[in-house]
Amino acid sequence: LDGNPMDSLFRDANEFDKVHLITSSKLSEGLHYLLSSNVSDEAGNTMTGINSPLEITQCTYHEILISEFLADPTPSIGLPNCEFVELYNPSKDSFNLHNFYFGDSSRLTRFQKEYWIHKNEYLIVCAASNCKLFSNQHCVETDDFPSLNNGGDKLVLLNQDSTPVDVISYDLSYYADAFKSNGGYSIERLDLNHPCDNPSNWQASVSPIGGTPGERNSTIKTISPHEA
Repeated sequence: LDGNPMDSLFRDANEFDKVHLITSSKLSEGLHYLLSSNVSDEAGNTMTGINSPLEITQCTYHEILISEFLADPTPSIGLPNCEFVELYNPSKDSFNLHNFYFGDSSRLTRFQKEYWIHKNEYLIVCAASNCKLFSNQHCVETDDFPSLNNGGDKLVLLNQDSTPVDVISYDLSYYADAFKSNGGYSIERLDLNHPCDNPSNWQASVSPIGGTPGERNSTIKTISPHEA
């Protein structure tokens, strides 16, 4: 890589067309070049002298969004009876969430495994013990998922350098529905393309089960500039 030998590399245990490259130090943001040589496939065909560009991008503010969260799961009307936060990637890039941080006003938890979020993809963040409840969706498990306050809290997503990627300070007005604020309904972000952070861009889910974890939000709409 950039003329220096790789520290190590290994083939993915599940996706055989994927190879993991390990470097001893963090790669700087920008364009790098990976030289591959003497690599053979199972048929014996050998690759020689292929120099491939490798661009490293840093996830910046609003390139990943907090798109939905369930702070008060009781009484459940169909969702798993547990708190969760949903992330959405509106950008053109894919990001590895390893060593990202998520938290509320009381504490942060670090993503200790590799989780990739690709363009237009949703991921659920919840306690490790609850991931099995979301079996049909991609789930980021955390051993120390914070307890989200029902009446209001501050949610933060930080990148590997502890730089904010998204920050939400919510209260009961974010439901825009007094009945649903009593519990069982998630709060969804309305406009994922113009992600203003004020209450007008949030609303209680209109899904018949109370939310859409890992899927397109039920309340998608375009927010006009004067609403933001």
